[in-house]
Amino acid sequence: VRIMEGWTESSCLWAVCMAGSSEGKSPALNAVMNFYLDKQRELLREWEDAKAAHADDPEGTQKPGPRPTLYLTDTTIESLRRDLVSGPVLYGNDELSAWCQQMGQYKSGKAGGADKAAWTSFWSHASVSIGRKTDSFWLEEPFVAVAGMLVPGSAHHLNYQGPDEDGFVHRMLIACPPPSAMIFS
Repeated sequence: VRIMEGWTESSCLWAVCMAGSSEGKSPALNAVMNFYLDKQRELLREWEDAKAAHADDPEGTQKPGPRPTLYLTDTTIESLRRDLVSGPVLYGNDELSAWCQQMGQYKSGKAGGADKAAWTSFWSHASVSIGRKTDSFWLEEPFVAVAGMLVPGSAHHLNYQGPDEDGFVHRMLIACPPPSAMIFS
């Protein structure tokens, strides 16, 4: 979004809905995510067809690009970087506290590793240059949107394994809708 000459901001949202148990969070998230799930299935079918066609006729068909990833519900930072090669990604989770708790899970006990910092950089679309002994790649402007739900008692997990002034939680748009009336039939 171009605010004015020389000032642009991303349209990337990290949206969190915080409400109590049984307040309808999951059905609301599913209604949104179904669009992405349907599109993900379609992209994967097309990719699998292209992959099979290329295996049958490598000279006559174009090799398919990276496996398309539009929607993730669980990931590591290393895997996410590879998924972003194919384009923007939506990370959605019914319990966003799990997102924060999984950061650094494969880092030999280090408190989060650099995962929170990497996610924070993704929010601002900072370019990523990965250099590894076996694999190197470049992401010009990675785009990762986040959507999910939390119960109020889990809100502290948004700052899990890090200081509250690191900017991580400040990137989130947190909505706290009023409790809904219980209707019994």
